[in-house]
Parts: sequence; structure tokens; C-alpha cells
Amino acid sequence: MKKHKVLITGANGFIASHLVEKLQESNSFEVFLTSRSSLKRRNFPPKNFIQADISSKEDISKILEGIEEIDTVVHLAGRTGLSNIKKKFQKINVDGTQNIVEIAQKLSCKNFIFISSPSVYLSSQNKKEIKEDDIPARFLTHYAESKFNAEQFLMLNNSLNFQKMIILRPGTVFGPGNLVLLNTIKNLIKKRTLLVLKKPEASTSVTGIQNMVYAILVSIKSNLKGNHVFNIANKEEVQMSGLFRRILERRKVPFKEVYLPFALLFYPLKVLSWVKSFLRIDDESVLHPYIACNLGRDKTLSIAKASKELGYEPSFTLESEFEVFLEWLDKRIDSNELS
Repeated sequence: MKKHKVLITGANGFIASHLVEKLQESNSFEVFLTSRSSLKRRNFPPKNFIQADISSKEDISKILEGIEEIDTVVHLAGRTGLSNIKKKFQKINVDGTQNIVEIAQKLSCKNFIFISSPSVYLSSQNKKEIKEDDIPARFLTHYAESKFNAEQFLMLNNSLNFQKMIILRPGTVFGPGNLVLLNTIKNLIKKRTLLVLKKPEASTSVTGIQNMVYAILVSIKSNLKGNHVFNIANKEEVQMSGLFRRILERRKVPFKEVYLPFALLFYPLKVLSWVKSFLRIDDESVLHPYIACNLGRDKTLSIAKASKELGYEPSFTLESEFEVFLEWLDKRIDSNELS
């Protein structure tokens, strides 16, 4: 039986590591990986890894030397962050996506799956049950704008000949291996202060890593044709401040809660962001209006479309995935692996 060949970009990333592990459990897939840095995974066939920078057409063409054809590309590579320099995100998230698409077409790829971001929805307004077409007039970050621009390239380019092109917008993905969340929690433990910007506390959608991997697998196997965009999340909505509070209490860390009305944080940060953009200050600090909106505004996703059209139903509960994450978190913090 011929194996389904899958090329995964961003091979060293959090989501990719779990996806590769799941695909390797099956005899139905042959997995190829590409990443800008050397592969961190052990026990992976060296011949199936291509080290390449997706923002460089010359570099990414090395993929053609090691692969003859591909059935599905899962595009996970990208630049995240809060930099005020727009071109940094354009180069990786938009130009890089175009480069990967060009390679995919040369490899006669039938299916293209792009992992986007819920940042494309985020604004200073409270929103619940956000649907896929609920895009704000302005984006809060250059990152969000670049992800949406990459989406538009995929959705509106009539020259692309993929049988199936699926864009997934997952709620905040959590689970073992998420070093961004680990660093956030480490800072919370160090500062012993929990900031609350809205009462009742803001609700959000999250996606456990097992449900994220499941959504990608469903997308690979789906018989859908044409271009599609789907929100992906656990069914349960959560309060991030509540999750952080639970972690601090579990760690028996004494902490204080500070309530700050949303406007008192959002507008000063907005002015600061304008100043930094005007002065072209390349600053990745958390002093950005995005942080206020992320913590202080409701932003829950509707997964009705994914359920109806893609057949996605979360297979793992929030509690089961969160408990696995907490156990991993305890081990990492107790072993002092992060300094």
C-alpha cells in the first residue's frame, strides 16, 4: 500500500513535534520535515529532513532535491511576536508561504493545510462565538496582519491548483512542549502577581495539543474539495486568569491579584505602540495593546462550521489535556530546566 507523503514545515515547533509523533505511529504516512535550524528530533530518518529557510527561494529549493512528490503540505513555520517592524513578518509569514506553495506545486501536491492564528480576530471589543468571517477592520499586530495576508494569498489566488486547501485558526494551543506558556507561567511565579483586566473575567477559546493534532489529521483525511477556513478549539471556554490562578495555587505560590480596568491599560499601551512604530523602535516587549486585549477581552470561537463541514469534534476534554500539561509543567519547573 502506497504511503501518504506529508511535508511539515516548522519541524522544530511545538505543534509540529506532536504532529510528527502521531503520524509516525501510523504505517499510512511517510513524513518529511523542513526547518530553518537543525532538527531537534531524535530517531527521525536524516534523509527525510531538509534544513532550509522558507523566506529564501534559493534555500527552500533544496526540498526539491530530496523529495520527488508530496500528497499533503502542513505549513506550520512562521514568525510570531510583537515587533513593530512589519517587514519581519512579511518576509516569513507571507513571502515564506508563497515560497512553500511554489515548492508544493512543483511536487504535485494535492492538499495544502495552513495553520493560521486567532490573532486575526482580536480587537478591543468583546466577542463571543466568533465565526470565520468576523475579521476586524484593523489588526492589532503586524503578526496578525501577516497571517491574514498569507490566508488571502491562499484563498484568492486562482492559479493555485490544490484539490484541497484548508486554513485552520486554532484557539491558544496548550500542552507539553509549549515553551512560550512555560515562560509566561515562570514569570507569574517569579512576580507573584496576577493581573485581572475585566470583571467578570474575560473568556477565551483554547485548543489542547491533542485536539490540534486531531484537527490536522481530520484535515489531511477529509474528502473536502476547494478552499476552506475553520476555527478549531476545545468546546469549553475558559478564563485565562482562572487557569493561571489554578497553576499558582497548585504550585502553592503566594500571590496577589491586581484589578486594573481594561481602558487604563489598553490606551496607554496603544499610545506607546504608536510612538514606537513612529520611531521605528524594534521592541518585542509585552508592553503592547495586544496584551491588554488578549487578557481583558472575551474572544471565544465558534467551531460549528468545522463540526459541520470538516467533521471536527474535540476528542479530548479541556480538563484531561490541562492535567497532562500541568504534570509536564511541574516537571519542567521542578527540574529547573529553564533559567
